[in-house]
Amino acid sequence: MGLTEPGRIAARILVAVVLAAGGAGAEEVTKGVELRLLTAVGRAETEVQPDRAVLRMTVRADGKSAGEAGKTVAARSGKALEALRGKLGPGDRAETADTSIRPIYVYEQGKPRRITGYAAEHHLRAVTARIQEVGALLDALTASADISIDSVQFELADPAPAQANALRLAAGDARSRARAMAEGLGLTLGPVHAARELGMPPPRQQRDVQMKAMSGGGPEGTEVLPPQLRVQGEVEVSFELAPGPRS
Repeated sequence: MGLTEPGRIAARILVAVVLAAGGAGAEEVTKGVELRLLTAVGRAETEVQPDRAVLRMTVRADGKSAGEAGKTVAARSGKALEALRGKLGPGDRAETADTSIRPIYVYEQGKPRRITGYAAEHHLRAVTARIQEVGALLDALTASADISIDSVQFELADPAPAQANALRLAAGDARSRARAMAEGLGLTLGPVHAARELGMPPPRQQRDVQMKAMSGGGPEGTEVLPPQLRVQGEVEVSFELAPGPRS
């Protein structure tokens, strides 16, 4: 009699029952040292509140010379950083990430290209734990200088505790799956033989932030809603098996 559909799925996807010597040589196998292993993959996902925001911005300026463009963009960046630091709290930081200056070319048919000026860019970065005040930071920035907001992302300053919790839940999921499969096969789930963490991404950093700019730049300003972050865990666990159902 063939397997039922649930049986086929379990056999195909989640269970690997193998006869092995547990790393022993052929001599030990002949002595009757034999392990029957069942391997299951456990997964878990939890949601956590972010505890910091990372803002990335660009200040731009043009000039007839590289020096003029660099001087102008430096002045604008200084105003932006001053506005930022006035809104940041203890432990927060704002800094210049990098600077670039490039020539501006004009192309005319039949003529060599020529330089008409220079464009300078300062890329700024701010990190703040005041995640509920990100909108006020953006308003302060856009009011202080000619600046564009490249991204606002929320994250965990220390993702390790959340990742550890996700792994604990994933390990429990692996054991539950393995126990159900062992019972379905008429076997008893024994002790853990081996376990390993599978590659999972860090807590997802939400880049497409939900931003609501109030019309007319009214007193309410810009509202930025922090998202929940999803933390994932995935583990592979092999259990030893014994004959007969678990009592």
